[in-house]
Amino acid sequence: MLATLFHFLVLLHHTYVSSYLLTQIDFNKSDDDYVQNVMKKFKMRYFTCWNFGVQTTYFSICLIEDFLRLSKAKSLLPHKANEWIRRVKDFIFTSLFFPGTLFVSSMFWGLYMIDRELVFPNSLDVVMPFWTNHSTHTLVSVALVIEMRLTRHRYSKRSLGLAALAIYLTIYDILFLNAFLYDGAWIYPIYKVLDSWPLRIAFFVVSTGFLLGLYVLGELLNSKLVAFELERINEKLSAQKIR
Repeated sequence: MLATLFHFLVLLHHTYVSSYLLTQIDFNKSDDDYVQNVMKKFKMRYFTCWNFGVQTTYFSICLIEDFLRLSKAKSLLPHKANEWIRRVKDFIFTSLFFPGTLFVSSMFWGLYMIDRELVFPNSLDVVMPFWTNHSTHTLVSVALVIEMRLTRHRYSKRSLGLAALAIYLTIYDILFLNAFLYDGAWIYPIYKVLDSWPLRIAFFVVSTGFLLGLYVLGELLNSKLVAFELERINEKLSAQKIR
């Protein structure tokens, strides 16, 4: 029941934030070049938006699964259907949700603390309320941590999970580079600050490697949590035998 309430609240939050960002942001409040020629035009090409979409999809599936379980409708479905829902949910979490969320939070706030102009220029303050930053870059990681504690996820083969993440990144990178090749616009200010291609390529490679590495980190953390839970279960069983 606790997990269901959590899934509902997170999905409610994500739905509200998505609606606000899509309908309430007035880019005309600023005449800044970056706001008008980059953010307004390419607002859906930010990795933060993609990650927020992945989270919204994931928690929607969680809520469907919770509803089927609590309403006992799950027992009416074929076992393969229930297993398919569980597999899709786990695959999204392990391949996209976990690495994408940690990447978004760590990269955004890391660059922000170094120099906010690298990732969120001052000109955006009149356009986007600061709370939206915490909703899309901070609370997403809080939701990740809580979800890991509430739900155990099964990892697919590492090669399959990394392949899915790589395909996802490739599609994103094509759209990201397309903005520069056809419009001369760098979606992220840091690529403009890095004024030489060797620096840009180095940053791109390091960022991609970091993101792929987060997949492996999630796999290791999940195995540790599973081992910890098994240890607790064994301790309880041992205590019951002693009694």
